[in-house]
Amino acid sequence: MCSSDLGAYGQALLSRWPLEDFAVHMLPNPVAREPRIAVAAVVRAPGLKPFLFVGTHLDANRDGALRELQAQELVRLLARDPRPTLLAGDFNAAPDSRPMTLLLGSFADAAAARPEPTIPAERPTRRIDFVLFRPIAQWSVVAVSVIAEPIASDHRPVLANLMLRP
Repeated sequence: MCSSDLGAYGQALLSRWPLEDFAVHMLPNPVAREPRIAVAAVVRAPGLKPFLFVGTHLDANRDGALRELQAQELVRLLARDPRPTLLAGDFNAAPDSRPMTLLLGSFADAAAARPEPTIPAERPTRRIDFVLFRPIAQWSVVAVSVIAEPIASDHRPVLANLMLRP
């Protein structure tokens, strides 16, 4: 949770299945901009092996250097975990940007086959919100869509239905 002149804000993970080993990872912020984190938890879904779910929101500044540092830290942090992993959030980065290139070196993009823009919510023209997964061989993408919801946020939500292989 963070405070600003505009109020309090933060990130959360919601799951219909039990969450364990909840962790908050501070992401690099050498220029003391708005703090950014990755929230992570192990999900225990019935009949499946445990997997790691991570949510994040990378720096929004136009200069992508800080996002690149944050993407490098995510790759470093998550490379140590052997479990299947989902990484989702607002990356504030285009698919061909340096931060996304770094992340896509370790993760697959759930919407790669049918990408849709997510921002601005009213009439989306750019894609900066992603659902990523690894290892590729352990997941199947069943369906991915961007929901036409222009009111709840300045981004449209990404709905990804993925199946973890046994």
